[in-house]
Amino acid sequence: MLSFLLLLAIVTADPSAAPDGNEASPFEESIVPLVPVTPRDEFQQARIASAALYAESRLLQRRQEFPAALRRLQRAWRHQPQAVELLPEIVLLASDLQRTDETVRYALIAAGQTHIDPLVLRRLALRLSSQQRLPEALRLYELLLEQTKVPTEVDSMELGDALLWFELGRICFLLRDYGRASEYFSRIQPLIESPDKISQNPTLQKMLVGQPDQTYLLLAESFLQAGQFARAEGMFRRVHEALPDEGALHCRLARIAAQQGDDDRALDYMDRCLNETPHSLDGDDLRLLADVLSRRFGEQAETELLKRLESAAEADEPSPAVIRFLAAWQTDKQRWDQAQRWFLRLIDAEPDETVLAGLCEAYWKQQQVEPLLDTLGQAAAAGVTLRDLGDLGERLVTDETLVGTLLAETRKRLDADQQATALTGVSLAAADLAIGARRYDEAESFFDIALQWKEDDLRASTLLNWGLDLLMDRQYARAIKVFRRGLEDKRLADREAQSRYFLVRALAWAGEIDQAMAEAETAAAAFPDLPRLASLPALILSHAKRYEQAEAKYQAVLERFDGMHDDAALRSEMREVRLSLSHVCTRLDKNAEAEEWLEQVLDEFPDDAGALNDLGYLWAEQGKNLQWALRMIQKAVDTDPENAAYLDSLGWVYFRLGQDAEAVRWLEKAAGGDEPDGVILDHLGDAYWKANQPEKAVEIWRRAVETFEKSADSSKRDETLEKIEAYENRKQ
Repeated sequence: MLSFLLLLAIVTADPSAAPDGNEASPFEESIVPLVPVTPRDEFQQARIASAALYAESRLLQRRQEFPAALRRLQRAWRHQPQAVELLPEIVLLASDLQRTDETVRYALIAAGQTHIDPLVLRRLALRLSSQQRLPEALRLYELLLEQTKVPTEVDSMELGDALLWFELGRICFLLRDYGRASEYFSRIQPLIESPDKISQNPTLQKMLVGQPDQTYLLLAESFLQAGQFARAEGMFRRVHEALPDEGALHCRLARIAAQQGDDDRALDYMDRCLNETPHSLDGDDLRLLADVLSRRFGEQAETELLKRLESAAEADEPSPAVIRFLAAWQTDKQRWDQAQRWFLRLIDAEPDETVLAGLCEAYWKQQQVEPLLDTLGQAAAAGVTLRDLGDLGERLVTDETLVGTLLAETRKRLDADQQATALTGVSLAAADLAIGARRYDEAESFFDIALQWKEDDLRASTLLNWGLDLLMDRQYARAIKVFRRGLEDKRLADREAQSRYFLVRALAWAGEIDQAMAEAETAAAAFPDLPRLASLPALILSHAKRYEQAEAKYQAVLERFDGMHDDAALRSEMREVRLSLSHVCTRLDKNAEAEEWLEQVLDEFPDDAGALNDLGYLWAEQGKNLQWALRMIQKAVDTDPENAAYLDSLGWVYFRLGQDAEAVRWLEKAAGGDEPDGVILDHLGDAYWKANQPEKAVEIWRRAVETFEKSADSSKRDETLEKIEAYENRKQ
């Protein structure tokens, strides 16, 4: 403790009180730094740095420079993660600065290690729950339970206690942890079943039973899934009392009976629903019916099922759920005519993507080209693309014969009535098919016609999707043309930001750097409040390897936006800017600055895999902090085990540590992809060489040279060639 206080005194000393360096020293001999007898290892050095950072943080807090103090405090903990006593200070300071996401990250790290202010925990957990970040919210609520004695007896509960148990149950239910959900709900079940106990507390009564049917149903479902059947039935009957629905009650009682193994009683309840209230049934109920019939009737189960469902589907007001189930059932059996029959019943009532895809597949399998084209057109007119149809869309565009036939039919219809073909979406569907099949000229002609009749909002999304498809297919010149077209149409101003962003990317990838830079500057000026567009000029400069200019541009973006901490998306953008700055500084041989930018990312995002990997790799390249680097990179690999860059870093740090076998192991895995990066291959060659496998090393180095030549990286190529030449000279 004494040494720490001495260090604190030195760091916090008033500089004005220090003696002038030109004055004679009051000591007879000059001060000589103490040199430890045993050199400190990297972790001992990190502990000393942690103490210094902590002292600096306290000084900055006294000066009320709280953001800088928080950063020093975060870094002090990262230098010494064992110092868990720092975590509550970080949480409290981040909370005071209203940096909610940072507070949450460190509170989750602290969970189970140290005590956090219960009020802070409750506030954070509530916020996470409202954002649907349920696993994180649950962890903080459970930490709150660990730290505080929350009453479990109803008579001892206050408002906050009851609401805490209810919220814990609700979150566990949504996370499908029904055992814990039922356990937490059981704490407050007496309150919910006897509202008179909370009648004196209107707030609690409103929160717990303000909508009794929903509360009862939540508890009932939890109890059912947890196998507590009597409790579940009691709650289901309370739902019925609050909102009478005989059919829904029968369905719920059928589920209980089925889980208890009483198929006869379950089937009786299900038959009542089908005969009396088929609209009460949903897809889960119908799957339960199929399961019960399968156990009861064996091979005759399908006959029994279809007899019941088709009868219900032919009623005066049939249940859409029943018809949808029949359509899916017949699709699974590949009875395409029957599937088509039921999908057609749904197409007017519920024309969602699943129904459209199902009907299209039924037509396709029966080779009914014209109705298939009509349905694709109906989908396109509603804004549903082939991509939205999922696997079916991919399979359609790979059927070259079908695509050719559909495009020919579209041209025939356009010749007959261009407006009708466009308004029904057929020309747009054809454009989608053509671009999916990489028939770009045809796609353009169909898009041109379709866009003539599109409403403004659909025109904008159509142009943007078209341009993105071309961009992903590396059709840069075509994509540039489409994005410019969107920008020229002033009716599509609401998509201008997106169009400008992708136009810049397309120009850069096409090698049009000057144009890309001009457009990037235009985009940044047009949307000064959007950090992604503000950083576009820096991105293009970096792409063009104009790193000094890129560095200045990125720093300007940080200066402009980095003080804003109330927007998670913006913080993510600032993270990307810092990662980019680190990359730029590495290219400029500014290793200290490159490390600092990564350190700043990790201050705010301590578990960020990309920054952990990059900083660890930078240290490995310089041969310093190797054990620390190993831990960081291993953490990144654990987060993303198939990431080739992370695997390469792990292999490289093992190489630097002299663990040749481990280096080869991880670098071979990193290079195992279809097109490994040249640097990864070069590293693997080095590892083979050091592991005394020169022939393998030279073979891999030659592959690295080829890769560097493809990417026009002449300096890396030349370095690798020198190693090959040295080997060949030795052989001679």
